[in-house]
Amino acid sequence: MPEEWLCTECGIHIHKKHTLHNRESCIGGIYKPIEPTVCCVKQDGGYTLVNQVCLLPTVRPVQLCTCDPATITESAGRAIIMVCINGRYDWHLSNLSCKLCLAQWTPDMSDLIRTGYWPASVNADTLFSVDVFTSFEELKTVAPSLSRQGFLRMLEKRTCQFGRAGKIHGDVFQRSYLEYTFCQYHWENMASVEHFTCPACTPNKIALCADGNRKQYRFRQSKGSEQPYFDGTFIAKDAEVQHFVEEIGSKKC
Repeated sequence: MPEEWLCTECGIHIHKKHTLHNRESCIGGIYKPIEPTVCCVKQDGGYTLVNQVCLLPTVRPVQLCTCDPATITESAGRAIIMVCINGRYDWHLSNLSCKLCLAQWTPDMSDLIRTGYWPASVNADTLFSVDVFTSFEELKTVAPSLSRQGFLRMLEKRTCQFGRAGKIHGDVFQRSYLEYTFCQYHWENMASVEHFTCPACTPNKIALCADGNRKQYRFRQSKGSEQPYFDGTFIAKDAEVQHFVEEIGSKKC
């Protein structure tokens, strides 16, 4: 863990390596969280907050060119929005360039996906961390009543809690989440992932029950008995099935 309090030089140096850290400052007796795009500096005998460029952490090329590494400089590229489980971040893409051969590099779509981001558009102006999708899916499983708007409001609250600002577009999140789950579905099909298999019915299913064994615990724990609304309409009664089997068997004999 980092030190509880850092000087201005150490704070800037550490934050460049750990841009996701949530920081707080106490200037003029006011204790408050500060956003990643500002830093604390000493000025006019006191301390103040000034703007700084914050780069999105991504994978980097092993070697940009064959020139001396000292000739490679890093600058801020275009601005992007990244949303993770801690809310919204306003960052810039990294831009590496060589002064000698003029070679340049900036993260493309494949680099962003390899890092764990899901682009919300073709231009990747907004990125969603994959962990925010998996967290939303798990919350929907354990708490089915949780709405998308409620989940996004929680992310916006966390954004403000840590000193950041900005809204999260609900329609953009919904579209990106559906695209992500659709790609996951095709990936699982190619990887032959089976979430539900029955040894007795695989590979050809013999019967199918809409409820199965997943909700029978409700009837075991409930008091009294419940009469089905459509008894024998969708699922045949055991007596009728047994009578049908016996009749077919007698005809074959």
